[in-house]
Amino acid sequence: MAAWRWLSIYLLLFSSLAFAQTPDQLTTFCTFEDGNELSIRYTPANAAKEKLQYGKLWAPGGGPMLLFSPGEVTLENVTLAAGAYSVYIIPDKKRWTFIVNRGVGADNKYDQQKDVVRAPMDLGSLGEPASELQLTLAHIAPKVCNLRVYYGKDGAWTDFKEK
Repeated sequence: MAAWRWLSIYLLLFSSLAFAQTPDQLTTFCTFEDGNELSIRYTPANAAKEKLQYGKLWAPGGGPMLLFSPGEVTLENVTLAAGAYSVYIIPDKKRWTFIVNRGVGADNKYDQQKDVVRAPMDLGSLGEPASELQLTLAHIAPKVCNLRVYYGKDGAWTDFKEK
């Protein structure tokens, strides 16, 4: 068990070094009750300049968002092992899809064969449009972090659950 914890810590440290945050990137965090922290790093796209194309893969700012987890979490009943993942969104008029992908790396291109899970996101309209992409992770229950994505007039959300 201790070996797995050290391996998880090593992977997170390596991932953090390999994917150093640049000044134009933001990170959202959620801390579970046991202290494990789920985070997503992203580039805030500008809604006036970067229009959504319904049904097409979206990598805000031209690159994937990065998900980091020190422990196992589930998304749509699929277990994600500790580590780093690339994440993408496919927006649509009625429902968005949140994609978690094993392909991580600075020069990594999206490969659908590396998808771990494609999770449907609930969708609603915002009262006031978001001028930039906003991601928020919120701790809403002892073992649940809710991801909210706001862009333009759309708001989408899904839940991560700690194992």
